[in-house]
Amino acid sequence: MWVVVYHAQGWPQLPDMNEYIRAFFAWGFVGVDIFFVISGCVMAIVLNQFATGRREALQFFAHRLVRIYLGWWPIFLMYCCWLAFTGQLGSDKDLFNSFFLFLAPPQNLVTAVLWTLTFELYFYGIMSALVLLKVQYRDLAVKIVFLGVAGYTLLMTLQHRFEPENVFVSTSAMRFWASPLLLEFLGGFMVYRCIEKNTAQSRAGWLAAVLALSIVSAAYHQFFARHPGGLEVFYHYPDRVVLVGAAACSLLGLILLLPRRNSSRWNSLALAAGGISYAIYLSHPLVFSLSSAVFGSINPENIHKKIMYLCMLTALVGICLVYHYFLERPLHLWGRKMIDKSLGAPTRKQLNRSSPAAPQ
Repeated sequence: MWVVVYHAQGWPQLPDMNEYIRAFFAWGFVGVDIFFVISGCVMAIVLNQFATGRREALQFFAHRLVRIYLGWWPIFLMYCCWLAFTGQLGSDKDLFNSFFLFLAPPQNLVTAVLWTLTFELYFYGIMSALVLLKVQYRDLAVKIVFLGVAGYTLLMTLQHRFEPENVFVSTSAMRFWASPLLLEFLGGFMVYRCIEKNTAQSRAGWLAAVLALSIVSAAYHQFFARHPGGLEVFYHYPDRVVLVGAAACSLLGLILLLPRRNSSRWNSLALAAGGISYAIYLSHPLVFSLSSAVFGSINPENIHKKIMYLCMLTALVGICLVYHYFLERPLHLWGRKMIDKSLGAPTRKQLNRSSPAAPQ
């Protein structure tokens, strides 16, 4: 939702808001960094369940593809219908790469938010390769990849390849294959492993890191960034990972060390929120566009703008609840069932129930 309100800043009916609220919304782009770190953590949890083997690696990757694609493809069709209806489905739209979430310029996709899912699929491929390794070597492999990407990023930074004037000579490795953003996925993975091995760590240290890095990130973004877009833009990806990515990793470490809540009501709410988050992320630009069309002929006072804004956000959540429980989730469960039926049940590791986020 932080990403949603960030993107909603361009909504035509955006109401006047308190300057502090606007400042909070303007930082919504860091929701992507938090999302990448959480994804790394979740993959560490899931990987804990898989033994070594080619069939297990294939099943792991197939499960990830089903989760991504069967949640996205119905919404992709909705985007295509809406773009065709509004005359925006021109030759500039790359439907093939949008459908399969392959690497492409964000402006050519049916919605620009898909660039993050391209990274997500790439990370799943790396995690699938880990399933081929013996369990005792997986953490070492992640550290090697992390150091490799960090070393490449440092080299490119020292050569000033991330400067705005050199953007036209930036390579696909800088932008994707060895992008600094991969460090956030890998960082989330390593933070989980760190907490899993030692749950007696001090929460105060992680909290201090969150606060310090957040303050430094805000100051850097506001006063020291070399580009008007600040930490959000490609030129500052190395700085963004060191500051915002590290803050997100620290936040993850703090959360993993918090006492677990056993309330069934709380767990149900958390599951519902987590369940619809993917649909919210994918569909919110489409809902914004539809809302603008519905309210486009209205020229209300500011109070009415606030009502429309709240209606838009409420409609987004309501639509995604229906979509998740009646389409996305059934398709996902069906897809997993078909995979398990085709590949057979893989050999799974014994879960470490003492880990901070072991599934109940």
